Amino acid sequence: MCGEMSSFSDSCSMLVFKYYENILAAVKKDLTPTGICHLSGQCALRYHSHDQYDFPDVKLDQLKATE
Repeated sequence: MCGEMSSFSDSCSMLVFKYYENILAAVKKDLTPTGICHLSGQCALRYHSHDQYDFPDVKLDQLKATE
């Protein structure tokens, strides 16, 4: 994470090193599997009841060039 902060990477690393125990305690307390699922974006389908691929039932011979 700190490596992505270009000129702030040294400061970021120092803060993580200094507050590592506090960061770890907060992560253990507040970050749940559900939270990780939401942060990663992998749970979206769990909460959407609609079909992801809801295409109209149209036969190709019914389509016109203007549609």
